Amino acid sequence: MKTNYIVTAIVLVMFATGACAPTKSKTNAQQSTSQSSTQGEESSEENTYDPGLIVADPGNPGTSPGLVSPNDPVPVGPISPVKNPGAGPDIVIDDPVPVGPIGPIEGSPAATQAFIEKLYFKLLHQPVDKDGLAFWMSKAQSGSVTCDAMVFIFLHQGAAQVSLNKAINGDLGAKIQYMRQFLFYGVLDRAADSAGQQYWAKLLMHGYSLEKIIDHFLESDEFLKRCSAAGIQI
Repeated sequence: MKTNYIVTAIVLVMFATGACAPTKSKTNAQQSTSQSSTQGEESSEENTYDPGLIVADPGNPGTSPGLVSPNDPVPVGPISPVKNPGAGPDIVIDDPVPVGPIGPIEGSPAATQAFIEKLYFKLLHQPVDKDGLAFWMSKAQSGSVTCDAMVFIFLHQGAAQVSLNKAINGDLGAKIQYMRQFLFYGVLDRAADSAGQQYWAKLLMHGYSLEKIIDHFLESDEFLKRCSAAGIQI
């Protein structure tokens, strides 16, 4: 009995002095190792790469934070005008193309020639011939003929004279048609406006002659501006 007491006392002393601590430390180390292993497995599971998921902006509706499926629609914002390929940064496709002056320079020989060619085409209904162009170019450039006199001559020869005779002997409709084709289109080089046509038609209804109307067209400011632009004396 005394021996048992001694053994019991020794054991108690060992526990009190920490002699059995290594056993406890071993147990704690095993527990710590087990916990670390478990946490490592959990961390590995969280960081596992899933090729079916793509990192995206956080908070995308319908997906987990920071992840989006490849099949999800890509949000598209407003589209700005497409830049013109190869152009400067300030030029876009919708920009209008700058256009310079069209036609011959006013008062130049080219402008005079264009004026004469239109007289042949619109009044005589024929292309200009080489000799005719040379003749009228010489007259215009020398100032030996005024612009109104030149056009008056064209109106009284060839196809223009035939049409004038028909209009003079025709009804009001024939006279109006002559004005539209030869005076507005031929002399003024534009289509007839409604107000102008009605004005001259009323004069014709009251007995005004086509010859007098021709004179008015050849004296109008609009016609004289055409002559100045063509470089022909007025």
